[in-house]
Amino acid sequence: MAKTRRYSIEIKDIKAGRTVVLTAADWDEDEMRVAVAQVMRLAGVPDGTCFLDEVAPKAKRRKS
Repeated sequence: MAKTRRYSIEIKDIKAGRTVVLTAADWDEDEMRVAVAQVMRLAGVPDGTCFLDEVAPKAKRRKS
């Protein structure tokens, strides 16, 4: 079973200064990368993968 971490997601109306949606999710590293990539695509970033490599680089795995 993959180790998960808790992440918060907030969508805020900047002009009105109020939160529209606030939630939390428990994701493993791969799920988090997929979610961030989807958010970046919705925001209009042409290639979310380049952004993800800077923000959430994949952890180095130890060989068993």
